[in-house]
Amino acid sequence: MKTKLKTILLPLLTALIWGTAFVAQDVCAESVPPMTFNALRFAVAVVFLLLVKLVLKLFGRKKAQSVPAPAQKGGFKTLVIAGVLCGTALAVASNLQQAGMQAGTDAGKSGFITALYVVLVPIASRILGRRIPGMVWAALPIAVTGLYLLCISGGFSFTPGDLLTLVCAVAFTVQILLIDRFAGSLDPISFCIAEFLTAAALSFIGQLIFERPDWSAISRFALPILYVAIFSCGIAYLLQIVAQRDGDPAIVSLLFSMESVFSVIGGAVILGHDRARIHRLRAHIHRRGDRTDTRRKAAQKNRRLSFRRGWGIINPILIQRISSNEKDQYKKSCFRSCRRRDDHRGSAFDRRRLRTGQRRNAL
Repeated sequence: MKTKLKTILLPLLTALIWGTAFVAQDVCAESVPPMTFNALRFAVAVVFLLLVKLVLKLFGRKKAQSVPAPAQKGGFKTLVIAGVLCGTALAVASNLQQAGMQAGTDAGKSGFITALYVVLVPIASRILGRRIPGMVWAALPIAVTGLYLLCISGGFSFTPGDLLTLVCAVAFTVQILLIDRFAGSLDPISFCIAEFLTAAALSFIGQLIFERPDWSAISRFALPILYVAIFSCGIAYLLQIVAQRDGDPAIVSLLFSMESVFSVIGGAVILGHDRARIHRLRAHIHRRGDRTDTRRKAAQKNRRLSFRRGWGIINPILIQRISSNEKDQYKKSCFRSCRRRDDHRGSAFDRRRLRTGQRRNAL
């Protein structure tokens, strides 16, 4: 039960952090080049995770098992290979995502297109020979439709920035499948450090070749970069590895797709993007709540109306369910109960009046 709860809560928490990180990425996209942005955030994430690993070693509270020794399963070699492969996929995905946002794709639309890995991961897993539960295939069209209605306003037009984000979704699919392959045999923190080192190195090389960053402008966006580095990279990607150690990648990716929902909410609340859609959603929830409350009160009223006094007029719903003979018997029993009650009240009144008259005569 704990394992099942962990494979549900950790992906949702990861999706929440990733979704709010879209807002920080959107803020930085205007002034910070994509490769410079990713090189900085992955480098800061490496420093953060090294500090976390040092603190855990000092206090002796490691959360995961140690990395296997080189003599067993080639532990260090496996760590290097996993870090290089996953880091390469992560660098490609992150840089394409940031470049797409710099090309004009807003936070909500970028979250929707990126979350298309929810479709690509089960398809790729099935191609690789992994069995996918039927409920996952049934949930995919519902999830994609809901994400589209939430994230896309008006017509859907495909721009060059959207194409970059779509390739980014393919790269994230590869990264999720690679993590599923290696997460079970490696320490999560060491795995994250190796992955981020590769992604930071590749982003830094690309920044030297293709970009000329303005460091004075970058300094103004230090807080968003730190948020993305510490929370989105240092914490969320670590949670992703821990969640995928015990979970099915198709199901976990379905929960990861909630990041697009949180990206729309974060963009509306913080940046003011598409607030009308959030207001419509809130109004719809209020209307549903009012209808539910009205139905609940009507049900309580119907339960209170069992039958009326007097001749035993029966509840119309009950009349439809019983035969005519049962109706007559029910009415007679109600009539007799009323007569007995009235006789009892009358006799008690007569006895009280007699006692009062006797006392007066005695005086």
